[in-house]
Amino acid sequence: MNIFFHDHDHFFVKQDLDGVVYQLVPQPSHHNYKRAGQATDYGYITGNILPNSGHLRVHVSDTKTKVDYIRAYLSENDNNERINAATAYTYALLP
Repeated sequence: MNIFFHDHDHFFVKQDLDGVVYQLVPQPSHHNYKRAGQATDYGYITGNILPNSGHLRVHVSDTKTKVDYIRAYLSENDNNERINAATAYTYALLP
């Protein structure tokens, strides 16, 4: 399995190319919950694109690597649609 984690553009993007997952990590502290930043301005036009905020949880075992995007919301912004610590996206990679 091959995965490359990179950051700085401040939203979640998972892209696959030539057998490699390119995973842009989200910004955990950004309170703009509905937009994926300027994804197209930064050249992200394909892949799974999700807005902030949150973090990635990565679990590595002998049989697979699992990546979860865990959303983060301030308590005053929590509601039925925005649940702090909810898993927004998940995928697994096999060896």
